[in-house]
Amino acid sequence: MPAHQRIFILDDDDDFRADLGEFLSHADYDVTSSGDPRTVSMDELCKYDVLILDLSMPGDDGAAVLRKLSECIRPPDVLVMSGADNSVIDAVTGAGRLRHLPIRGSLHKPFDPDDLLRLLASTPEATKERPAAPRVADAAVAAALRSALAAAAVPGAEPFPMMFQPQVRASDLSFDGAEALLPNVLPGIGTISPERIVAAAAAEADLLDALARETFRSAVLGCKHWMDNGYHGSVSVNIPIGVLLPARAVPDLAEIARAAGVPATQVICELTEDAMYASSSESLMAVAQMRLAGFGVALDDIGQRSSGLLQVTKLPVTELKIDRELIFEARASDKARSIVASLADLGRNLSMKVVAEGVETTDDLEFVRASHIDCVQGYLVSPKLPLSVLMVWLASNRSASASPGPAKETA
Repeated sequence: MPAHQRIFILDDDDDFRADLGEFLSHADYDVTSSGDPRTVSMDELCKYDVLILDLSMPGDDGAAVLRKLSECIRPPDVLVMSGADNSVIDAVTGAGRLRHLPIRGSLHKPFDPDDLLRLLASTPEATKERPAAPRVADAAVAAALRSALAAAAVPGAEPFPMMFQPQVRASDLSFDGAEALLPNVLPGIGTISPERIVAAAAAEADLLDALARETFRSAVLGCKHWMDNGYHGSVSVNIPIGVLLPARAVPDLAEIARAAGVPATQVICELTEDAMYASSSESLMAVAQMRLAGFGVALDDIGQRSSGLLQVTKLPVTELKIDRELIFEARASDKARSIVASLADLGRNLSMKVVAEGVETTDDLEFVRASHIDCVQGYLVSPKLPLSVLMVWLASNRSASASPGPAKETA
């Protein structure tokens, strides 16, 4: 049962809106509707659980409504529907997700009512990490981050609290490692998105460097912990390319891994496709140094900027990570499915490990398996977890997760 979720339908087709409202009311939803977005305030829309939004309307179209909703602290979940071309629908929903709106999905008119009920019963990607508090000034976030990093630097103190999302082999779901991710909570601030933490740090070069080094240290210590408990898998950690440019950066990271007792071959440094789009001689040299030190290098978020794939020919990359948004789009778009399959072929032909992020359904898993993708991570396997909870997760999946023999090298 939908537990009396409150739904607002915004569609200028009176007959369609009335029929849809009646259908959803019979399905035990609490429904309100309007045919003109100009008559409804954003504050009013934000009182509802779900907004069913048509794209083609008089005055403000659906894209304009989403733009306004993205300014709200607590926007409703959004389900887009339209008779427009699928590429238009995909563009609007993609833009909504980039604005961190909780998009449930989209439907092309006419659609099967059962597909609508399925989407209404789903959970939007953005709500899993939606901030629970009003926006805090970047200066306050930076100050709180400095305090947290200083506390972690005290001898004998706990490392900076990272989360870990398991990565498993697509073929049998056995443990292959985990990606270290920032938490959604910062002492002194409370609930906050990792993107806000990184943005505040990025405004100050020394703070971004300190955050990168401490998250790297926490990541390798987490890897050491599961290796000591018999689980053989690498750890992946995001490193801003700018942090790697100083001459001592790569040797310092290698020393951090050595001090933690983790071979460099068990550490995958993730660089975003966008960061490497306009590679300089310094960045190419830094990536080469990472490989010479034994670290694996993953090109993350592949698929967000397709022309950036040209950088693969210049970089000593060992791993490609297909962006979760592309996996999401592949559920309904043949074009996206073809792109994913092509990326998998590219990685395989270049002898790279290929990882799909954002695998959330069994259909997603079957698709990536059919595309011969090596490993997956996403909510179907597990959300990101504190290290202690990851160890419980590993223990509960020990028969499939504990791989005998030496740790697998990635270099």
